[in-house]
Order: sequence, then C-alpha cells, then structure tokens
Amino acid sequence: MIKSEFLKIFKSKKAWIVFVILIIIAVADSFFAIYVESNPKNYNEYVGINNPAYMSLISGSHTYTLIQIFHYLMPIFLMLAYCDTYVKERKCGVTLMQCTKQGRRKYFLNKTAVAFLFPFILVGIPNLINIFINTIFLHGGTNFAGMQTWPREDMGEVMFFSINHPYTTYFIFLLMNLIVYGLLSVMCQNLCFIFKDNRIVYLLSLTIWVGIYFSSRDFAIGYILQPFVCFDFPYIIYAFLAFLPAAFISMAIAYYCVVKKKDEI
Repeated sequence: MIKSEFLKIFKSKKAWIVFVILIIIAVADSFFAIYVESNPKNYNEYVGINNPAYMSLISGSHTYTLIQIFHYLMPIFLMLAYCDTYVKERKCGVTLMQCTKQGRRKYFLNKTAVAFLFPFILVGIPNLINIFINTIFLHGGTNFAGMQTWPREDMGEVMFFSINHPYTTYFIFLLMNLIVYGLLSVMCQNLCFIFKDNRIVYLLSLTIWVGIYFSSRDFAIGYILQPFVCFDFPYIIYAFLAFLPAAFISMAIAYYCVVKKKDEI
C-alpha cells in the first residue's frame, strides 16, 4: 500500500502544484541571495561574499518573507499535497475497501508512514535546488554577516561549529527540518482521521503550527529549523521535544478512533 500511496502523490495535480510553488520559493530565495551579494551597498558594513549555506532558504538571512511563507504555510502545503485526500477517499468508499483488504491497523500505519516520508521529497528537493544554486553563484563566500569576527566566547558551541563547518551545519538542519515537517504531516493526517472534515483540519493544523509553535516563545520551533542563529544545544533539543506531543498525541487519538474504536471509515 505504501507504494500505491506514493503513486497517488506522484499522479496528484495538487501535489505537483504545491511542489512547483515550493521550488519557485526556493529559486526566488536564491535569486535574492545572489542579488544581495552582487550589490555591495546592501552589506557595506561587512567584507567579502557571504557563505552559500548562510544565504540558504532555511537560514532566513536575507529574505525573511519567503522563509515565513515557507514555514508558516507548511501545514497547508502538506494537506494539499497528500493529507486531505483521506476525506475524499472516505466519501468515495476507497478507505473502506482498503481497510477490508488489509485491515485497519495496517491501513493506519501505512498512511501514517507515507505522511511522514513524503515531505522528505516534497520539501527536500526544493531546498537542495536552493543550496545548489547558491553554491554555484556564491562559490567561495566565507562571510557570515560579520559573525565570524566575534570573540570565541560570544559565539556559543553551535555558532562556532556552524561557522567552521557551514555545509555540515546546513545539512544537519535540513534533516531536522524534514523530520519536523514529517511529524507535522503526521499530525495533519491524524487530524483528518479524527475530524473527517478538511475545513476543520486546515484551520486547526494552521492554528497549532503558527499559533503555538511560532507565536509562543516557550514552544518556539524556530530553534530547530533555522541554522546560523545564536542559540545552543538545549534550545534545539527543547524545541524538538516540545513539538513531539502534537504529533504523537494526535496519532494516539487517531489510532484509537480508526483501529480500536473502529469508527466509520
């Protein structure tokens, strides 16, 4: 079933539209990075070209609006690309047929697994395109908006490592981004199982994501999404742990509704 679910995504017009939108955002971010670096007046207080990884989309160092769109609307992108198909399939009787064929538990686990994995492609490829373009046009950049000149004691361990190993840092944070988006997708999928109404899930998932994890300082998810920022390991670990309940509580409730309670599907 996992293979057939991925085939659904690849054949979905909505998924391709979302994919193209994310690529456009990633390429636009690279364009602005190149534009900024080609105009010295924009960074006249620093010396040299900024590092390609530092100027990447996920670092948000130069086009904060684009990274806001990318992050804030991610529940909408994930819903449109895959998660909201459950409600339509349920109304058409496809879900009932699949559950009869393979069982409720296997159906639930397969849908959850696909929901977690597909953002690695949907979100990962645009980000790889972004860093690839940056690396070509900003090759040799060693500047980090002047942060590399800070005293060692003012940097913190994460910042010191990031400046000395920018590409390693970039790919570590990209992986963390993809894991978080995978868990966000799982949350969206499970909310669809629970409420069986896309309008409610669109509103609720966006409220949880933006209202709690981007608006609350106590649950700020940005610590784990954005590299080259002055915070240390405890903030990153706490941000990750703070987001886990949203994914796993919704999964537990959805599992109860779909598998144990055997709600109408």
